[in-house]
Amino acid sequence: MKTFFISFDYDDRQVVGTLNNWLNQGLSKEYKFVYETQDLRHKGRPEVEKYLKGLIDSADAIVIAIGTNTHNHWWVEWEYNYAQNMKKKVLVFQIAGTTGGPLRLLGNITPPVLTLDNFKKQILG
Repeated sequence: MKTFFISFDYDDRQVVGTLNNWLNQGLSKEYKFVYETQDLRHKGRPEVEKYLKGLIDSADAIVIAIGTNTHNHWWVEWEYNYAQNMKKKVLVFQIAGTTGGPLRLLGNITPPVLTLDNFKKQILG
């Protein structure tokens, strides 16, 4: 079973429901999603990084879900860089219906919209 860490802006946490619905549509035998379940921003950067390291370390790959405000938050870029340093596969998607700009680290690349079909294509590719 492959485990994916889901990186998202806590304000876009509805994406977790979408991903869990996919598990119920047959992905659950092959994949597991881990993600932040609490908003630790108020505790400061060291606490956030410690929490995220544990989640990313437990995963085989990271999925970055870009929403309207994702590009404004330091931890998403930190998650990407940490995952790269740990040699984890990184998949990047735009959350449907959001208008957030691309992450600086992606340059001018426009990621595909987060759909079940696009997710399957990315994990198989």
